[in-house]
Amino acid sequence: FFFVPISMSNGNEAEEQTRYDRQIRLWGHDAQNRMRESRIVIVNLGGLAVEIVKNLVLSGIGRVHVVDNLLVTPPDLAINFFLEETDLGKNRAVASLERIQQLNPLVDITVEAADPATKPAEYWHEFDVVCLTEAPLALQHHINDVVRQKGAMFISCNSFGLLAISFSDLGPSFQYKVKNENTKIEEEHSVTFTPLKEVQASTAWSKFKPSRSFLTARLLLHVMDHGEAVDAQALVTARDALAARHGFRADLLPDTYLTSLLARGCRALMAFSPVCTVVGGEIAQEILKVVQRNAAPINNVFLYDATEADLKGILERVP
Repeated sequence: FFFVPISMSNGNEAEEQTRYDRQIRLWGHDAQNRMRESRIVIVNLGGLAVEIVKNLVLSGIGRVHVVDNLLVTPPDLAINFFLEETDLGKNRAVASLERIQQLNPLVDITVEAADPATKPAEYWHEFDVVCLTEAPLALQHHINDVVRQKGAMFISCNSFGLLAISFSDLGPSFQYKVKNENTKIEEEHSVTFTPLKEVQASTAWSKFKPSRSFLTARLLLHVMDHGEAVDAQALVTARDALAARHGFRADLLPDTYLTSLLARGCRALMAFSPVCTVVGGEIAQEILKVVQRNAAPINNVFLYDATEADLKGILERVP
C-alpha cells in the first residue's frame, strides 16, 4: 500500500522575483535559491508546527511536507489558525492544507495522513531538514539517528504550557559562512553537533550548569515519554530518576517548584498559543538559517520560559 501525499503548488519565476524582492535584497539570490531548493518535513501539526509552517511558507521555502496521523479535536481549534469548527474529526494536516497554501501559492506544500513512527529510514532521507514536534523521546532518538546517518539536519521541539524547548543536531560538521565586519570577506566556519541519544546518555549535566528551565523541560519530556499522568508524585519520581541518571542536584527542582508547575498549565502538557508563536517563529528562523548557511546556528538547545522576567530565550550547549 502506497499513500500519495496531497499537494498544492503553483510556481512562477517572475512572481517569485516580485514576491520575494525585499528578502532577496536582504540576504541575496544565493540564499533565496538555497531556500527554494530545500525540502522540509514537519512532523505533527500542533501549536508549534503551525507557526513553523506559517513562517516557512511565507518565506518562500521550496517544499514543505507535513505528516500527521492525529485528528482535529476542540483544543486544536485554539492553537491552529488553519482549522475551523467544521474540521473536527478530520486529519489535522489534510484539513489545514488548503489554508496553508493560501499563504503562498508558490511553495510546494504536501500533507500526509500517516503515523510518522511507522516510516522507514528511506522516507526521511528525502528531506534536507527534519523537524519533529510533539514527538516522544523514543521517536526523536530514532529519527535523529536516521537523519544524522544520511547527513541531513534534525530539529525537535516540544511545548508545555508556558515552557518550550527545541534541540538541534546538524551533524558532525556543519559548515556555514559569515561575513567579517572588518574585512567584509566571507569566512567559513564549522560546528560539531552531538546527537540526541548521547545528550540523553550524559551523566554530567551538572558540568554545564543547566538552567531550571532546561531541567523542567527534560522532566516533562520524561513524564510524557513514559505515558504518566502529570501529578505531583509523578514529577517528584521523574525528577529523582533524572537527577540520578544525569548527575545534577535534585534540589534544583524542589518539591514546591514541581507543585507550582501544575498551576502553570503543564498538567496536561498542553500547548499555549502565545508561547508557540514565539518559539515556532524562532525555530522557523533557525531552519531558514541552516538552509542558507549564512549565520551561526543554535548549538544545541533553545528554551523559552514565559515565567522569566525578561521573556528572552535561553541557549544551552548540552555535551
